[in-house]
Order: sequence, then structure tokens, then C-alpha cells
Amino acid sequence: MPTRLIRDAILTSGRVASLSWEAEVFYRRLMSVADDYGLYDARTPILRSALYPLQLDKMSECNIQRCLSACEAAGLILLYSHNEKPYLMILGFDQQGKSMPKWPLPNGYEVLKVSDKKYELRKFVTGRNDSPQPVTYANANAYSDTKTDADAKNLPVSRGIEQFPWSAEDVRLFMAAQLMAPKGDDLRRCAESFFDDFSARGWRDSKGIPLADWKPAARKYARSWATNNVQRGQQGASGRNDANAGRRYE
Repeated sequence: MPTRLIRDAILTSGRVASLSWEAEVFYRRLMSVADDYGLYDARTPILRSALYPLQLDKMSECNIQRCLSACEAAGLILLYSHNEKPYLMILGFDQQGKSMPKWPLPNGYEVLKVSDKKYELRKFVTGRNDSPQPVTYANANAYSDTKTDADAKNLPVSRGIEQFPWSAEDVRLFMAAQLMAPKGDDLRRCAESFFDDFSARGWRDSKGIPLADWKPAARKYARSWATNNVQRGQQGASGRNDANAGRRYE
């Protein structure tokens, strides 16, 4: 197993602090198995056996999926696919890699050889600089942290398209990890409704601004759906099959 450099900034990271204890342990263990660029297989059976070899009875595949969704929602990892197989990247891992990646890179990234014994991860940042920029702990999330609403209005719809869900099932898995979300069939209907609504308008909000990230919108959608159903239960049956019929979500 490779030696890993873990910086003390993890102790004061707002993203890490937003995780549950279970998800934080998952995230820290993930650092031990990822390659020099933070890449790893994202299949839940693989993660379960690699991260918890002596605690398989304590971590189910559902637990693993919940942790994956939580880390992605916190902006700590990027989930993507290559040849229809799921992979992940720990964002800002910055381990000064000396070898080529062990797993496929996500779109927009490449590894360049900068010396005889050193390789460097680079990311193409569209609209800011035509040349690839090194990905370091300091700059890995700098753009997303400082983006303003004015910036968002100028973004093309295709920005970050690989981060949009491929199906309603992707949305359901993400919503299932949220603290306040519908359950059971309500969760499935909520996810399908969100996916249909936003994909139909090209992943734009109600004002026509392209979404830079679909997950905050999905969290808001799930909370509103759950609240509407609670209110419906308190008021009694209203004759509608769905408590959210006629509601508008942004």
C-alpha cells in the first residue's frame, strides 16, 4: 500500500466537517487505496472489500453508496464513468505522483510527464485558460468556491455535463443519502419528477440559468417534496394522488 501525505488542513475543512462520522471514516480510508492522483474503482463491492477488509459485517453496500453520495455532495470526490464502469477521483489529492494513473481519468483531465521521475495531473479549465493547469490542494476547488451568480449566467449549458445524472436512479441514490428526503415509492417518484423536470429544460433553473451543479437543486427538490407530503398528511386527504401535484420547484 502506498505512503500517503495527509495535510492538517483536513481538520479544519468545512467539506469534511459536513460529513457524518461514517462518511468521514470512509473518506479517510479511501485515501489509503486511491492511486497518486486520487483515482479508484467506484463499484460498491470493490470499495467495501478494499476499505473494510476486517469489518465487512459492519459496512453493507448500501452504507458504501451512502458514503459515496455524501462525499460527492460535499465536493470531496468526483464520480464519473469510463466504458460504462464507475470510477471516482478524490479532488485535490495532490500526492505528487511519480507514475501513470492506475485507473481512467475523468473528462477534462490529463497526466503530463514533467521530468524523468515525475508526472503531474492537469485539468483543462474552459474559459479561463486554454492551457491545462496543475491540480493542487490549494486550487482544486477554487473556481467552484468563488463562482458568483453573474458568472453562472455566462456559462454554457454543456459546462460540467458529465456531472449531470444519467438517469432518475442516479437522482434517487443521491436523494436517499439526504437527511430530509421522501422514502420508498415517494422517493422514486420524487427522483423521477426531478429528472424529468430538469432534463426537459436542459438542466436550467426556473430563470433559465444553466445549473453549475445539479445536487443543490436536487436537495431543495427533495426537501420540498418531503415537506409537502407532511403537510398533506396533517391536513388529511385532499383527493389528489400526489401531494406535489401542481407544485412548482426551482
